[in-house]
Amino acid sequence: SQVMSKILVVEDEINIRETIVDILEANDYEVIEAPNGMVGLIKTVKEKPDLVICDINIPELNGFEMLEGLKECMEERLIPPLIFLTAKVERSDMRKGMNLGADDYITKPFQASEVLESIKSKLEKRLNVKDKIISHERLKVSRYLHDSIQNLLLGSFLGFRSLSNNISSLDAQNQTIFKSAFGMLDQAIIDLRDYSHNIS
Repeated sequence: SQVMSKILVVEDEINIRETIVDILEANDYEVIEAPNGMVGLIKTVKEKPDLVICDINIPELNGFEMLEGLKECMEERLIPPLIFLTAKVERSDMRKGMNLGADDYITKPFQASEVLESIKSKLEKRLNVKDKIISHERLKVSRYLHDSIQNLLLGSFLGFRSLSNNISSLDAQNQTIFKSAFGMLDQAIIDLRDYSHNIS
C-alpha cells in the first residue's frame, strides 16, 4: 500500500484550516495542523512533513518569517516544499516569497482542485529530490565499504596468509582456530564485496 504523504497546514482562521484539512483527508493525506507560524516552525522541524501549506498573514511568525526560521534550523535540502496561501497577491510579496524558496502561491478563495494539483506536483518534485539524495548517500556508503573497510580486511587477509606458512608450529587446537578465523575473514571479504556491489 502507498505510504501516505504528511502535510502540515499552518492557518490561524479555523474555518479555512478545517476546509483544507477536510480536502486533504478526503484525498488520503495525513494532516497535521498549526494555528500560527511559531507552532508551524516547531512542527515542521519535529514532525518532518512532506509538504507545508502556510498562510502568509498568521500570528507569532508570519509565513515569510516561518520560512526564514526553517532555513536557520534545518538543512536546506530537507526543508519541505512550501505553498503559501494569501488573500491578495502583491507582486513584491510574491517575489519575496519566491526568493526565500516558496514553491507556490494560492490565492483565497481557492478551489479544492487548485490546492490538490499544486500539492501533487510539489510532492512529485520532492520525491525526485529525495531519490537523488538517497542515490548519492548510497554511492558514498558503497565507496566507503569498498575503499576503506575492504582494504583493511585485505590487509588482515594478507597477514593471515603469510602466517599460515608457519601454521605447522601450532598445536592441533590452535591450527583449527587459525583456519576457522582465516575462513571467516575470507568470507567477510566476499560478503562485503557483494554488499557494496549491491548498494551501488
